[in-house]
Amino acid sequence: MRPVRVLFFLTVLIFSQSAFAQLKLTDTEAGKAFKSGDYDKALTELKVLLEEYPNDAVTILRYIGISYHRLGEYKKALASFEQALEIDPQNVPALFYMASTHFKITDTAAAREIFERIIILAPDSLYAEWSERYVQAIIQRETEYKQPGGPKIYDVFIQVAPQLDFNVPEDPNVGSTFSDDESFRFTEYASLGLRTKQLGNWMLGTYFSTYQSQHTKRSMREFNLSTFNITPYINYTTTILGKSFSPMLSYNFNYSLLDYESYSNSHTITATFNTGLTPNTLTMPYYRISFDSFDDKGFDPSISSRNATNNAFGVVQYFFFMERAINVWLAYEFQHNDADGLNFNFNGNKFGAGFSVPIVWEIRGDLSGEYQRDDYPDFQGPRDRETNRVNLFVRLARNIVGPVYGAFSYSYTNENSNYEVLEFDRHILTWSLFLSY
Repeated sequence: MRPVRVLFFLTVLIFSQSAFAQLKLTDTEAGKAFKSGDYDKALTELKVLLEEYPNDAVTILRYIGISYHRLGEYKKALASFEQALEIDPQNVPALFYMASTHFKITDTAAAREIFERIIILAPDSLYAEWSERYVQAIIQRETEYKQPGGPKIYDVFIQVAPQLDFNVPEDPNVGSTFSDDESFRFTEYASLGLRTKQLGNWMLGTYFSTYQSQHTKRSMREFNLSTFNITPYINYTTTILGKSFSPMLSYNFNYSLLDYESYSNSHTITATFNTGLTPNTLTMPYYRISFDSFDDKGFDPSISSRNATNNAFGVVQYFFFMERAINVWLAYEFQHNDADGLNFNFNGNKFGAGFSVPIVWEIRGDLSGEYQRDDYPDFQGPRDRETNRVNLFVRLARNIVGPVYGAFSYSYTNENSNYEVLEFDRHILTWSLFLSY
């Protein structure tokens, strides 16, 4: 894909120089309201102009349609563009905004047909240039990798990923509880998502997943990990004051084995409140409570047991650009871990940010980073324990054929503690092949 100039084309105003009795639209109350983002007022004023200047109906109807689009009233937007095109079937600006609205509501077949018509009608125009980019975005959307959670009745995701793991102590002179050796392992992940029932705006579903890892080095095989998860959920979708609102409640049971022996289990309940405050944002506040149980209680359960109740709340904020081809996210989470063992009581604050963007040759790039600070006020040592952790993650992914994708990723973790024996750096290289259907 050619490099994309980041322009927000739907905000470009194209005005007729001869319209409205030689008045520019920007000089009218409708134009001023439109430019300031007061689309409700703009609609009222535009409808007045439509009656006063019937000869300029195509332009006025186009702005009426754009105003409805900005308000998220896509059916009314399409109806306005259709009215304009009944008067002038080859009006390229009206065609473009109509296609953009179809794209917005994921009617990509209709959008692509109109964009391709624009390329033929006005091949040297800016509308044609942007139509070409939209067509490429549609092609990429049809083929780009997906995580479970699409609109189908079921989702299947299978991944095989060899990993090279470098785990290096922060201070070799002091020593560390972590090995400074590299480890090579194979990992496998599979999930099946079922949307079992839809009742009006309600959706019921369940996810099943498993993760497996096998180390090739004999000394590391005691860390071979197996996990199994089941996650039923209920989701409700509606609009409140014109804003999309989709709360979801889920329950997760996780069972883990280490070296094929029972290691831990947990029960987690999560409430998420997905809200679309604007057409190009998604706000996801959430609350989570988990009950964790570990088979190994340590040398003294009152100090070293990791059995705990963990409460967490946070928010993830997404910003979408280029009709959602690009996304940027910010996140914050606070958690309180109330453990049976004093050494594992902690309060944590985590901040995160990242973005996902198409690059070239249908390759998609993801970059993210997190900073986490954990304080252990009851730690049984010469001083309270404090931990600062930095995580960085980079991934490049591309469709290979059909539902099969390939990816390469690098992750880095730096754990900094006021107990040097607990400090470490970790680098992981992953090559993955996955099927997403």
